[in-house]
Amino acid sequence: MQATQYAYFTHFNLLNEGYEADSEDYYEALDSRVKKVYPNLSKVEEEKPAETTGSSPTVQRVASTTNSGRQQTRGKMNGVKFSKSELERLRGLKPHNMSEDAWLQKVAKEKQKIAQREAR
Repeated sequence: MQATQYAYFTHFNLLNEGYEADSEDYYEALDSRVKKVYPNLSKVEEEKPAETTGSSPTVQRVASTTNSGRQQTRGKMNGVKFSKSELERLRGLKPHNMSEDAWLQKVAKEKQKIAQREAR
């Protein structure tokens, strides 16, 4: 669970650094940063024999689901929406010295900045 939270935090940092979320550079940076902090995670993959003939393993990409049918929470007057799973992850990453509303507002502002950068 800690590794997942760290990966999510690293995801936000990579986006803020200008990585595109679906690029090979993004995945390489995410993997290397998570493996530096949690080196035992990579040992499970190393024990399995590689079945590919190429130099790098095959990456399976899955299409994202639609938001229809999911309950969403809207931030105050800013139009930012969080899915139920995003709210659960964000609650786990909330600093102890910050209220939940202040934390969600801060994350919503960052989400807006990212959306504006991607729109350009």
